[in-house]
Amino acid sequence: MDEERTVTFDVWPDMLMIEGTSLAIGMLIAMLYDDPAVPNDAWAISRADGSRKTYAAELKRAGTLKKRQGIGVRNPGLVPIIAQRAKALGLSCFPFSKKTSGG
Repeated sequence: MDEERTVTFDVWPDMLMIEGTSLAIGMLIAMLYDDPAVPNDAWAISRADGSRKTYAAELKRAGTLKKRQGIGVRNPGLVPIIAQRAKALGLSCFPFSKKTSGG
């Protein structure tokens, strides 16, 4: 018996997997959030509880703990901007797209 969906999900066509210290990832998220050139409705992180700013502060407190963080992006033009900022903070950045990955 098929059940009707009770939850819907936004589809983020582009994604970046960021790897590095929690401190640097927290700095990146805070930087993106405060940057008027990067609209806050054009990117998201996989964090259901709390705000992005709260999460960024938590990550910064974790310091040198290694972490991976996905960042979903609606506008493909933001991918190189986010990747450049991640690399400037010493983070590894792996962008991929739903359009090119066959997903």
